[in-house]
Amino acid sequence: MSIFISPKISLDAIDTSICTLPDLVDFHAKHNPQHLFCIQTTRDHTFVSVSYENLQHAIVRCQARLREEYGLHAPTVDADGKLKKCAPVAVLMESHIGLVIYVLACMGMGVPVMLLSARLSSVAVRHLLQETGAELVVASLRLQGLASEAISPSEGGTGATIRVADEWEALLLKDTTDQGQSMCAAAHAGHFASEEDRQVVILHSSGTSGLPKPIPCSHRYFLGYATCHSFTLDAEARGLTFSTLPLFHVRAGKTVCIPPPSMVPNGASVLDLLQLSGASSLLTVPSMLEEIESLPNNKVHEALAQLDFVGFGGGMPKESVGQRLGTAGVRLIGQYGATETGPMTPFFTPGEGHNWRRLRLRNDILGPLQVRLGRVDAEVHFAYRLSMVPFGWNQRFELQDLIVTDTEYIPGSDMSQLEFSIAGRTDDLICLATGEKVRPTILESLLRQQDGVKNATAYGEGQFELGVIIEAAHELDVNEVEHFKASIWPAIEEAGRQMDAHAKITSPAAVLVVSPGHLPISDKGTILRKAVATKYADEIAAVYRNLEVAVAPALDLSLPLASIRALVAESTAWPVYDEDWRDEGDFFARGMDSLQATKLRRLLKGSVRATHSAFGSESGNLLPVANIADDFVYRYPSIASLVDALFPKKATTNGVLTETQLFDQLVDQYTVRKGDTRDKAVVLTGATGSLGSFFLGQLLADYSVSRIICLNRSGKGDALQAQKRALSSRNISFSDDSWAKVDVHQTNTAAQWLGLNKEDYESLATQTTHIVHMAWPMNFKMGLGSYDASFKTLWNLVELARTARFYYPTRKPRLLFISSISTVGNYPSLSGQRIVPEIIPDHPASTLDLGYAKAKLVCEKMIQRAASDYPELEAGVVRVGQIAGARGGYWNPNEHFVAVCASSKKLGKFPDLHGTLAWLPVDSASQALSEILFHEQPLQLVYHLENAIRQGWEHVVPLLCEELQIPHSSIIPHSEWLDHVASAPGPENPAVNLIDFLRSDFLKMSCGSVILNTSVSRGASRTMACMDPVGDDTVRAYVNYWRSISLFK
Repeated sequence: MSIFISPKISLDAIDTSICTLPDLVDFHAKHNPQHLFCIQTTRDHTFVSVSYENLQHAIVRCQARLREEYGLHAPTVDADGKLKKCAPVAVLMESHIGLVIYVLACMGMGVPVMLLSARLSSVAVRHLLQETGAELVVASLRLQGLASEAISPSEGGTGATIRVADEWEALLLKDTTDQGQSMCAAAHAGHFASEEDRQVVILHSSGTSGLPKPIPCSHRYFLGYATCHSFTLDAEARGLTFSTLPLFHVRAGKTVCIPPPSMVPNGASVLDLLQLSGASSLLTVPSMLEEIESLPNNKVHEALAQLDFVGFGGGMPKESVGQRLGTAGVRLIGQYGATETGPMTPFFTPGEGHNWRRLRLRNDILGPLQVRLGRVDAEVHFAYRLSMVPFGWNQRFELQDLIVTDTEYIPGSDMSQLEFSIAGRTDDLICLATGEKVRPTILESLLRQQDGVKNATAYGEGQFELGVIIEAAHELDVNEVEHFKASIWPAIEEAGRQMDAHAKITSPAAVLVVSPGHLPISDKGTILRKAVATKYADEIAAVYRNLEVAVAPALDLSLPLASIRALVAESTAWPVYDEDWRDEGDFFARGMDSLQATKLRRLLKGSVRATHSAFGSESGNLLPVANIADDFVYRYPSIASLVDALFPKKATTNGVLTETQLFDQLVDQYTVRKGDTRDKAVVLTGATGSLGSFFLGQLLADYSVSRIICLNRSGKGDALQAQKRALSSRNISFSDDSWAKVDVHQTNTAAQWLGLNKEDYESLATQTTHIVHMAWPMNFKMGLGSYDASFKTLWNLVELARTARFYYPTRKPRLLFISSISTVGNYPSLSGQRIVPEIIPDHPASTLDLGYAKAKLVCEKMIQRAASDYPELEAGVVRVGQIAGARGGYWNPNEHFVAVCASSKKLGKFPDLHGTLAWLPVDSASQALSEILFHEQPLQLVYHLENAIRQGWEHVVPLLCEELQIPHSSIIPHSEWLDHVASAPGPENPAVNLIDFLRSDFLKMSCGSVILNTSVSRGASRTMACMDPVGDDTVRAYVNYWRSISLFK
């Protein structure tokens, strides 16, 4: 037996002896001619061995035909010295050796080749042909019809030419023309243009969120497949692998056995071929592995345990299956990668103690691809996102998978030693009607682990609660469906306990069960969410209609309070006779979440419907069911107010306080009228938000600040690490030494002593010199009366300042409350003045008609009263206008104007905005806030943060459209754009969740109808006094940042 000579392949692009796969084929044909490239299985389960010599000859024959019959040729150089290639050739055929020959033949000639999946629709094929400009389609006989449909003129086809590919047997068949071809090479001179040339092989995405996109790849990208292993023994490295994956997913570093192209693999046939071929390893997908393991054959485990490894990719097998295989001695290894990056994890033979649930990155790509791990703020403790510069790219690419580790990654340490798992995608979010976001990974993962479940995908975009579609592993009779739902319901409840309260599924009615194979999936086995939403749109709509029809008892008309109290108890599981429960108590202050509010609204509708049905005319003064709108519980957030709303009296106030009375009452309730210098210690709330993170960065960099105490809301995991993640996610970083002056408390600031124990509170008071209050609930449906906890928090901070003054009588503590331009949104219409002075308005009508804005004004008036009543402290309000992204590009993707841009990108249309804007970059705003806080003069009552140098929308809109690739002809009137937003479905249209604000207040607040006077703030802040308009480069940086986080799908 001849000695195998290993090629030297470098991924660093330094060694140029082997730059391409055709180079590698030629190397093996010369030095290892009889070494097997692959074994192709025929229809009758015989095996055809293909050596590298056979492969090279087949490629050369194929290239001759491509030249002579199709007119293809190597790249040429035009008069300007530019390289010119043939138009791409599209290859559409099943996974077999013929596909490999055609692709390598094109690569060796320097002809771009596009690899089309046989699972694509004709619409998707047509789209890819149009996007790449392919003029020739080489299709197998079986797929010729699909290609013809794709290019059909009646369907808007491309005009490409179709040629039927030779059968793979014919490509491998030697004939007399082979004489002398042994001297020919698969790699032609000039086939390799440069490392940056990505017009080599064009792959495509799975089309998870719509039509697939072409992904051009370089030569070295494919060399990365050839080195994707870390075997220690030659026998392991060159052993035969049986694979059920599409060929472009198979690593080229090992000899592979390919199933018959006509075979639809199942567990039994794969196991049979695996044993017949004598393969020493298996590469498959989790569903096939589960099918093999479930075969009624007691030798399955024994057969798999004899293999060097069993690799799986595209997800994880069920926990129970993995445990049984692991216990039987089967060496499982997971594989991970992406079309843009190639394989990211190596093949290897695992040893004792290997955890099949964990992955490790390849060591040989970390440097060449400049791989980085970036921290992500997620529900889990150590969560990251991978980014790299793929071969041939000139920019970083960020994978959307959520990387989870058991230990923290220390930058600079060996990333290849870090074990991790994949916990879904960072962009895999469902936005509920309340604006709350749900990452359904926990729910879907738990369900996929259940016996009888093949797959699961959540739904609920734009709805008030989540639902889930489950694909059963086996066909179910109609009578078996409810029993099946009952069997998996405990897993759904367990997922609800692990997820946020608003992410729970409340009823089995929200569970849809479909037959095996009915969920649309990509080649990789990924569920196509958009296709699922389209396919099951009617069924999903029916679920929500049925959920709205809640069954509830009729109200007791003689005891309405008791009836409503019982419904509230049912929807919240709160004890009816809790001594702390008052009929006037606000639900949301008590802790009601959006899901409980939805359930209560449904129960109210059901009960009111039943009451009208049971009592007829006797229930005449009861509110009609049609008047119970989606925000009913938010508008009437207590038992007493619900009763008043459901049984309206003739008096217009219905026994409820007028808004003016409520303002006065709240200010009175949360203020109490009662007749030294040291290092700066700043107490900060809201430090995990956008402005809060940048302001904390200012304090960290300020050497005059000796102590920073962050009071954050309660959460999971280490409080300091969570705070660090909030900054790093916005590209704000500081050394550990800087963080030494930071204390972080996760607490309920509305509780006594700010939720701290008395000893910690007293300690805090002895340190505090400055307080900045930014934290605020971001729920725009809450009514004014539901902000009880926010008012308590502010007054607790006033009391903290007073206590601090008690400990240090020679120095006045400072308290700044961060307010919003929404508190003066209607000031110009009331006063007739477009420019709003730095004052606190007298009348509540100055605010926008939002509970959010009205509650902010209550707090402004509380600050006003505190500044008047307590001269021993300084209290002020900072009212902020439109805070834009940072000058480096970061702009919080959850803000309303970002939603406008994201929806515009999806629609291909942008609203025609006129007037002026006053964007203030968030890093500039935080710097100005720091200057105001530490200004040497006493605090003024009100400061405005808004860019005094206004800009015209007439310049900014075309610039944004250029960066978003929206034609100027698609800039349309704002009202027309809103109609498009309202009618467009899908998670890529976030503006639809803000449609009311965008209709009623957006133009007024964003186009110059409300202008904040900044005289006082410019006198206290050099940053404010010297502000420039936001430049074009900064606007481009915003769009590039949004693109980098995959905001535009």
